[in-house]
Order: sequence, then C-alpha cells, then structure tokens
Amino acid sequence: MRALLCKEFGHGRSLVLGDLPQPAPAASEVRIDVACAGVSYVDALMVRNKHQNKHELPFAPGMTVAGTVSKVGANVERLQPGQRVVALVYDGGLAEQGVAPERETFAIPDNVSWQDAAGLVNSFLTPYAAIRLEAQARQGETLLVLGAGGTVSSAAVAIGKALDLHVIAAASTDAKLALASEQGAAHLINYTNEDLLASTRAICEDTGVDIVFDPIGGELYEPAFKTLDWGGRYLIIGFAGGAVPQFAGNRLLVKNRKALGFVLMYYRRHRPDLLAQTVSELLDLVACGKLSTTPKHVLDIDRAGAAIDAFFERTALGCTVINIA
Repeated sequence: MRALLCKEFGHGRSLVLGDLPQPAPAASEVRIDVACAGVSYVDALMVRNKHQNKHELPFAPGMTVAGTVSKVGANVERLQPGQRVVALVYDGGLAEQGVAPERETFAIPDNVSWQDAAGLVNSFLTPYAAIRLEAQARQGETLLVLGAGGTVSSAAVAIGKALDLHVIAAASTDAKLALASEQGAAHLINYTNEDLLASTRAICEDTGVDIVFDPIGGELYEPAFKTLDWGGRYLIIGFAGGAVPQFAGNRLLVKNRKALGFVLMYYRRHRPDLLAQTVSELLDLVACGKLSTTPKHVLDIDRAGAAIDAFFERTALGCTVINIA
C-alpha cells in the first residue's frame, strides 16, 4: 500500500512516498481504508525522534484517521466492514490503510464528511475532554485559552463557545487571534505586545477566569495562573513554550484552585468509557449545529511533510488534515 514514509529522522520535508505491507488487524482491531488523516505537533516530534514513543524505520506518521472499515479481527463485536469510522492510531495514519483498536474506533454519521471527522478526532478530543469532563466547565464561566491559534487551542476556543463559556483567546500573533475570533472568542489578547495578566484582569473586571487552558507553559504560566478566580482550574496540556510550570501548593490552597494535568492517552489506555463519551458528545454538538470541526487546512499527501514541519516551527494555524484516498 502507498504511504508517506519517514526513512530517516529529521525534517517532515524529508518524508517520501513509498510502500508498506498491507496491515492485518489483530483479534481486537479493525483495518480501515483511510480517506483522511490528521497531522499534529506530535508527528513533528516523532519524525525528529524527539517523542517518548520511539519508532523503527521506516514508518508512516499520523495518529488519527477517518475512513471505512475493510476488515475486522476475530474478537471485534461493535464494528463491521463497510462502516464509516474515525479512529486513533499510534502511527501509520498517512497510509492507504491502517489498523486501530476497536475501543478507539467510532462510527460516524453519513452526513459528517471525512475531513470534518478527521478534524474532530485530530483536534477536538483533548480540549473537549479537558474542559468539559476534567475541569467540569459550567455554562457562563470564563475560559482563557493560551496559544489560541494552534491545533488543539483553536479547537478549545470553539468548544468553549459551543459550551456557552465566555472565551478569552491569547496568542502570539494577530493571524492566530483572527482564527480564534472566527472560532468564537469574545476577547483577544496578543501577548507579544500586551500584558497577559493586566489585559485579562481588565476584561474580567472584579473577578478572574474560571478555567485556563495551557498547552504552552514557559513564561506564560505565571501571569496566566494569576488570572484564576476562586475555585479556578488550571489545565496543563503541554509545554510548547519550553519550561514546565511549577505550582506552589499554598497558591492552590488559598483560593481553592486546582491544577489538572491532562493527556488523552490516559483515556485511551485506562478510561475507554470516557473516550467514547467524548466522541459521542462532540458528535452531538456537531449534529445540533453548535460546533464545526471543519479543518482549517485540507492538503494532499505530498504536502503533508511541510505541514508537519509547520507545527514544530510554530507557524501552523488551526487543524490540518491530509487527503489519502
């Protein structure tokens, strides 16, 4: 089968089209004819051999796919050949076929396009699970999203809007903030030339924010943490800015704040029930018209390498999916 291959670790632009053996599903897996695949910052780390999950060469990157089930393993009960699905994979998404565990594969309605389905699983699972299920967001609360032009952060803005939260988007460029505005942010802060803490306090007046969504860390942590109101929740999603935040226990204690780390792998390995709930609730929001998961960029497979590099270079805007079929 055709695939976009990493034959040596380095830049995404060095990926090449080639062939891999057709995968066979194990007993609890399904094989999917891939129509569309998502790419993200994690793929940029993997092709550079900077991710904790290591790969033998050659391999195809890509951790999310949308397509049609073509074969099921002996123990698969919920899915059958011919079903339209989205799935999480550990790699191999940028190929004509992939295999995924049944419990990480989900049927999608016929009226959801391949691109929108891939966008949903590529960008929206982490922010929805973090904001809705982990932080227990309530209608009318204020959500501050850092790095608001990125893949998961722009989705976090859209999810905040869909959940009827008051969304403040903070990002490093006006282009990223323009995307956040399109996604439904009520207020925009360019922290390259604005003071994040002072600007947020001016927006919130006498209160603070209820939830901070932070995939950046680094020097943004301190002012972002200070924006939290009583009972505020700080969602730690990643450290694209470099330094890892250090939370002082007394600062959590005195205003009953919470620091919550979240990685989707926890749901994948330990809470498949919550993973399924996340997908189901997102599809409900799409079905009722409150949320669009349409990706910002839909590219052909020969442009996927440059798209992967854009995440590492921090120039990517929003969600990117790759047409495979």
